[in-house]
Amino acid sequence: MKQTMRIVIYMTLIMAFFSCKEQEKKVPVDVQSMSSILLEGELLEEELLTPNTVQMEFIQSKLFLFTPQHEVACLIVNEYADTLGYLAGIGSGPGELNQWPYFAGTSINQDTVYMFDTMSKNLNAYGLSISSETVGHRFLGSKKMKEGKRPEGVLDNGIFKLIKLENGYYVGLRLLNSKDLFTLFDENLNEVKRFGDYPFYDGLDKETDYRMTGYFNGILKVQGNSLYYAVTRFAYMARYDIGNDGTITKVWDNFYAKVHSLPKDNNIYFHGDNIEGFTDFAIGKKYIYAAYSGVESGEAKRQRSAMALYPKTLLVLDLNGTPLAKFDLGKRYFPLCIDEKEEYIYIRHNDPDVSLWRYKVSDILEHIP
Repeated sequence: MKQTMRIVIYMTLIMAFFSCKEQEKKVPVDVQSMSSILLEGELLEEELLTPNTVQMEFIQSKLFLFTPQHEVACLIVNEYADTLGYLAGIGSGPGELNQWPYFAGTSINQDTVYMFDTMSKNLNAYGLSISSETVGHRFLGSKKMKEGKRPEGVLDNGIFKLIKLENGYYVGLRLLNSKDLFTLFDENLNEVKRFGDYPFYDGLDKETDYRMTGYFNGILKVQGNSLYYAVTRFAYMARYDIGNDGTITKVWDNFYAKVHSLPKDNNIYFHGDNIEGFTDFAIGKKYIYAAYSGVESGEAKRQRSAMALYPKTLLVLDLNGTPLAKFDLGKRYFPLCIDEKEEYIYIRHNDPDVSLWRYKVSDILEHIP
């Protein structure tokens, strides 16, 4: 009898364990089956001379096109793409940046812009002087990132992107040889703590493998003290809230399509039917407007062009990550931003020419339940 009871208890524990493991698995939110709504926009500039724009932001009612190439890190235009000035130069002099710096945010009143130099690990600050016709900048100084000591024999844990929170903290996206996805820094860029689970990592050695870098690359955005992170290689988004005392709360995370991958030999191999994820997004007061690919990665090979993976879809989510509507823009695009009044979403289309368009937010909200 006792032996039978022990077996029953053992089997119950086993079943409970596997039941918990099943509950831990994230079930993708199905956006592929959502019907798309055709969204009409307004053409502002037919031949936008910024083919390598990687970030767009509205700052003090001016459109900042972060296009780090040649001599300029960012072009500043009005809403019709008339050039007003530039922000920072590319080079090795005082206040200059290396190629491909990252826009890290602004001060609360937007009179200061922060740029992260991914090569030197410096954060540069620039003061803005903006009128209706011109934009000027002045270099205010830089801070050096100070990461904690890495384990013996482990490669340098690189911070590839950095973004500023309203409470003065910074969050860096770390993609090289680390078990943590992010690092929290204080206002002087001293490391505070590391946090954040990789979206999936089954069958991989998190501590030693540095070949995973590109797979978890994505976009960082903030709203106040909430950090949003979305992945490009597969459809995943998460939100973390950072308290004034440095406490970190993972509010939610979602997959928006099943990840088709095969861990093998301590590496990840994506199947051709893996669904590409997010290339950019903008956060409003109530909604997230996301550039969502939703295209099988095998399309790049079939069409012999990486452009095949660029999104034509605008996905609208609430601040809890729940998808509310999906729109078809008819043309590939990247990146996007929203103006301060949340009247328009500005988008750089890539076909057939590089052009600047805007879409009325009111047209979008008509379809939000």
